[in-house]
Amino acid sequence: MLAWTSVLAVGLWYCTPAHAWGSDGHRVVGDIAWHFLQPRARDAVHEYLTDERYSTLAEAATWADTYARRFRKYDKLKPLHYVDVSAQAAGYLESRDCLKGCVVSAIDKYVGVLSSLQDDTATWRERQQALYWVAHFVGDIHQPLHISHPDNRGGNATDIDFFGHKHNAHWVWDQGLIEKLEATPLGATERDSSGADEYVWQDFSYSLWIEITPDQVKSWQSSVSPKDWANESLALAKQQAFLHPGEVIDQAYVAAHTSAVREQLKKAGVRLAAVLNKALGT
Repeated sequence: MLAWTSVLAVGLWYCTPAHAWGSDGHRVVGDIAWHFLQPRARDAVHEYLTDERYSTLAEAATWADTYARRFRKYDKLKPLHYVDVSAQAAGYLESRDCLKGCVVSAIDKYVGVLSSLQDDTATWRERQQALYWVAHFVGDIHQPLHISHPDNRGGNATDIDFFGHKHNAHWVWDQGLIEKLEATPLGATERDSSGADEYVWQDFSYSLWIEITPDQVKSWQSSVSPKDWANESLALAKQQAFLHPGEVIDQAYVAAHTSAVREQLKKAGVRLAAVLNKALGT
């Protein structure tokens, strides 16, 4: 998540999983976005969804974690999943926080590749991968600990107690809270080890989508600036997501942060649709 000031620090960060929202969170973002695509943009997106495993926008949004992370040739792109903003900073500053690239610049870059109006030299495969990156990075930038945490490792260096199990702060916001929230909508139940409820994320996604109002869409799409989104997530991180070593996460914590998690996922989906509509809808 956080842009490091040394090669060693980058290596330390990636010794631990840093998959924003986890795969289910990214699926939710992609699924919500699909509902808000304009017809022309939806047709264009559909033409890129040719890989069997990534045949929906929901699954395409996981490609950066479930496929690209398996191959060393993509290692140089790992720092693009996050940005390093000091916990004491008032806001994101490109000249300070994104000198070598970060999630903010990555979204702009790959939207440009995806849009033929900005880049008419990219190959079809380059545009397809640009779609994968954009779908993923828009989710990443809405996960507050992909912007900042006092431990300067996105919470990965902050061990906490999550319902009696040891995890770190980053995992709580990536996956733990979502798993707890997935257990409740539309009568869904906790995951079991057999994977029988593998698609419980779909119920969760539906429960978010039906809550989104036209006014919210208008408000959330009023800015398609990744810089603005990073500053939003920084503010949220400071208000709700900073965790202290040894902190106990229980049902009260989940209840207190449910609204924030649900809103960030909804915002990410609606804004991903806005970005794709702009890049592919004209």
